[in-house]
Amino acid sequence: MFQNYQSIKKYKLDLYFRCLSANCFNGAMGDYFVVHEFSSNFFASSKGQISKVLRHWNVSNADELKSQINVLLGNNFCLEYQLLHAQLNGLSEKARIKYLESYRSHEDYAKLVLVHACLHQLSSGNIVGYGASWVIALCRVGQAAGMLTAEESWAYKVQAARLVQAAYDNWGDFFIAFSIGSYFNQAKPELQKYMSPTSMFTLINNSSLLYKRVAWNQNLEHPVVHKKIT
Repeated sequence: MFQNYQSIKKYKLDLYFRCLSANCFNGAMGDYFVVHEFSSNFFASSKGQISKVLRHWNVSNADELKSQINVLLGNNFCLEYQLLHAQLNGLSEKARIKYLESYRSHEDYAKLVLVHACLHQLSSGNIVGYGASWVIALCRVGQAAGMLTAEESWAYKVQAARLVQAAYDNWGDFFIAFSIGSYFNQAKPELQKYMSPTSMFTLINNSSLLYKRVAWNQNLEHPVVHKKIT
């Protein structure tokens, strides 16, 4: 139970979760919700970040929310990218170009081009960070919207954080994976000519602000509660 965490430990993990989900929120209030958590009052606004996130994933009730979270946590969500990455990574550069040309009229051509462009930016080919980040975002908005209990939300967030910690060694790799996942999961996958670092990437790596204090390898172990013997 998350209530068993000491207040300072819970504060650090809450901040960690907010940073992990930061790229899922945009607009003038995006960075605000890195520092602050959502509230039920903010949900009342149809133009709020919470409503945007729920609409983005076509979620309108608790069952749909939990179903979408489980999809994002599942292995199949990022499997397509990993398979295409492995497919191209096993070829020489010359063979890759030839392979891409042979797929020019194929429906997966745009995805192949994107994976090829990102082959060395994310050598693992693991974009689990994209789905995990959205899981945490959905948990935050779902709890504020009354679709998840605090306990359910916390459990999902810890599960998502474990996935990204196992997949990446630092914030930089995580944010690169999120950016690639964002491009790959567009209706028409397309990589911009220049991939700009996200604002959170810049803040965590170069800033002396609040985000600089968020270590990547947070301890996610549940605290052990010792019962008094009477």
